[in-house]
Amino acid sequence: MGIPQPSARVVIGVALVLFSSVLVGVGIHHLIATGSCSSSGYSQYGPVPTCPPGTGLWILFMAGGVIGNVIGALVAGSPTLIFATLFPAIGVGAFTLSFDTHAASFAKTFGLLFGGGFLVPGVIAAGSMLGGAMRGAGRARATRSRTSRHAGRVRNGRSATSRRAGRVQTAASATSPASSPSWSATPAAPAGPAASQTSGLLDQISRLSDLHKAGALSNAEFESEKAKLLNRL
Repeated sequence: MGIPQPSARVVIGVALVLFSSVLVGVGIHHLIATGSCSSSGYSQYGPVPTCPPGTGLWILFMAGGVIGNVIGALVAGSPTLIFATLFPAIGVGAFTLSFDTHAASFAKTFGLLFGGGFLVPGVIAAGSMLGGAMRGAGRARATRSRTSRHAGRVRNGRSATSRRAGRVQTAASATSPASSPSWSATPAAPAGPAASQTSGLLDQISRLSDLHKAGALSNAEFESEKAKLLNRL
């Protein structure tokens, strides 16, 4: 038996989660690199740098990625995917600022600290989820193996029972009074002397005993036929 294939719903959900995680990572990378800014050049605390072109797109990437991640996890039927993919996506997106030559030194330092805070629990959640999936697959394989072995033992037991029943039936047929020419339930009166007649009756009683031991005659049949022979003595 092969590994069970995931349903189309699970595949779609996981694909949406992965795509959304990429959007989150790209968006957080550019937003941290941009830093504090305003479209007007001012904030409630005073003048700030004007946001560069494309900042709104990165905000959409970030917001859309988070929403898509949650929806994909729910579609796949595994809310744990939210933590196992969203946190690592944020952490990796922030962490990659260290390799961005255009990012400011402060942004790189903040990216390392901020990214590490999300990356560590995200990796732990992803590892826990992967380990649970592997253990579940192992238990499923073990269950299928035990079921197959049990089914094999049942088939072997039935085959052995059938063979034993066949041997018993063959033995019963071989020792059945109806098929045995050397025994008759009502023997003919012997023509010899009294001693020969007595010896013949004793031989027939002995045959009756053998048939009874072999299972060809029940207790009642054996006692009935033996009584008939004893009455002839």
